[in-house]
Amino acid sequence: MNISQKRIIFKPKSTTMKIILKTAVNGVIKEIPENEDYTEVYEEMPDKQHVIRFLYELCEDLDLDIGSKFDKEVVKFHTDWGSHYEPSIEEIEERIMKLKEEIDIMEEMKRQ
Repeated sequence: MNISQKRIIFKPKSTTMKIILKTAVNGVIKEIPENEDYTEVYEEMPDKQHVIRFLYELCEDLDLDIGSKFDKEVVKFHTDWGSHYEPSIEEIEERIMKLKEEIDIMEEMKRQ
């Protein structure tokens, strides 16, 4: 198993917590020694949604304030097309439909 180790030390409000991330051939191992030797394995993240979940959980472990649905600014992890990706006509139509829905929501918010 090919493992490299990175140490992330973050100082939350009261104490210092250490999180150890180890990369392995088939995923990532997260260890929190101060939390009764807590270990979680993120094996083979088959799609980007698994990567996003890992990042949100890591932010939570680090006690980072990434915002909530009530805040003006919120840090979001999401997927998008690559700069050189050539979408199909169906994908373009779906994107346009989602953008129109978002515009409709904004217009409704403006009227209230």
